[in-house]
Amino acid sequence: KPIAKALIQRFGSFTGVMDATEYDLMNTDGIGENAAGLILLVKAAGALYLEQRLRRNTLLDRPDVCADFARMKLGVGGKETLLVMFLNRRHHLLDYHCFPGTVDAVHIYPREILEMCLSRRATAVMLAHNHPSGVCTPSDGDLRMTHTLQTLLDAADIDLIDHLLVTPFSWISMREQKWI
Repeated sequence: KPIAKALIQRFGSFTGVMDATEYDLMNTDGIGENAAGLILLVKAAGALYLEQRLRRNTLLDRPDVCADFARMKLGVGGKETLLVMFLNRRHHLLDYHCFPGTVDAVHIYPREILEMCLSRRATAVMLAHNHPSGVCTPSDGDLRMTHTLQTLLDAADIDLIDHLLVTPFSWISMREQKWI
């Protein structure tokens, strides 16, 4: 119990503990490699649980559902990561892919996403990426990439449902903000 309290105090919340890196966890008194591995395993199990629920019946046209899944898959970490969710006509999850980035950007080629959509027979896409800074506002690069991708997907008759930005405690929908 004292170690659990120390973890929550250090990382600010249970969510903060779940989003901590193995390195950060192991630099907490009382946490070794095995304990850090167990914490990461619990998070991975939660993410797998959400993924399997999504694949079964959940429609991924609601940003709140996607934001929860994105937080579990991406965490907050120290690097941005783009999550692309490939959906069928009824907006059920077919597959997903994570594109790792740097501390403040994810560099992707829209063509790669289009190729993945076509190979998976996806008719819709939901995007989400984390902002490790905690600021839930898109950068100019985020907006440019989203508009470029939307144009490309439109030409292939694939719907871009939304692009979400997630942080540990908030999320924002580019569609709801009318940025796309």
